[in-house]
Amino acid sequence: MAAYLKIFEKVLTGLDDGQLEGRKGIQQLLSADVIGNLFYPRFSFLFTDSQSDFIPPISDLPEQEKTQLLAQFNRYIGLGDTPDPLADFVASNKQALSWQTQFETWLNEFLRWLGGWVDLVVDEQWSIDKKRNVVAQILALYRLRGTAFGLNSLLNLLLDLPLSLEGVAFNNSQQSTMSGRLSLTVDTPVKACVKVEDDRANAFVVRDNYTADMPVVAGYAPGLFLITVTLPDATNPEYVMTKNGAEIVLALLTKIQRLTEKLKPACTRYSVTLKPGIALIASGNSANLGNNTLLGS
Repeated sequence: MAAYLKIFEKVLTGLDDGQLEGRKGIQQLLSADVIGNLFYPRFSFLFTDSQSDFIPPISDLPEQEKTQLLAQFNRYIGLGDTPDPLADFVASNKQALSWQTQFETWLNEFLRWLGGWVDLVVDEQWSIDKKRNVVAQILALYRLRGTAFGLNSLLNLLLDLPLSLEGVAFNNSQQSTMSGRLSLTVDTPVKACVKVEDDRANAFVVRDNYTADMPVVAGYAPGLFLITVTLPDATNPEYVMTKNGAEIVLALLTKIQRLTEKLKPACTRYSVTLKPGIALIASGNSANLGNNTLLGS
């Protein structure tokens, strides 16, 4: 019976026999870039067996390769050039709609329809490949909602993180271009251990970590997500961010806050921290604002 059921697993997922051995949890499947479900727009029939990417690219290919791949895909759909119905009414628009335009429209509509089956509103600003990636992973990530790992995966997926950030470096007053990596991680505070204190002889008092000013929900303190955005200069002190890079980071922080408000569970809190923040480095000693240095008013 087990061998018989593998036939359907092969048809639905395209996974090799034994590929899922030892990977039974959603977190393990996501970490291994393997998602086995019906909502999996990999379109494996377009690619050779040697193509092992989780979602092989279509729209992010060079134009010639993209056209060839879309033409191969279109042979299954059969869309051809058709006259533009507005051509007779708009003098400047005399050309027929090409099959490429029609096919990309069809593919975007298909991914929008597929996202609807998994309760996903597909962002029309996303590329075709971005839509495919989100649709393929969103169902598994729903099962991780409310966890730090799930929020971390969703933010990185929706915001295309980590990303490469262009900056500069200075060497003897000579400026050169330098590329750095911006990343995001989500964690939860480490809970304090229970402390047992000997206040009096032969008497132990167990003290909790609650303080009078903390908010509570049904008698419990709400959860807290610690979101850390690590800038390139955290690992490379020679990296200097440009004005354009700073604007990208500021826009990203706004998106992080908006997304987190929608994705986090009710009655939970979150904080966003930039690492390393503002740092001054001289003669090997560093001063980090908010860490070992305070800014007074």
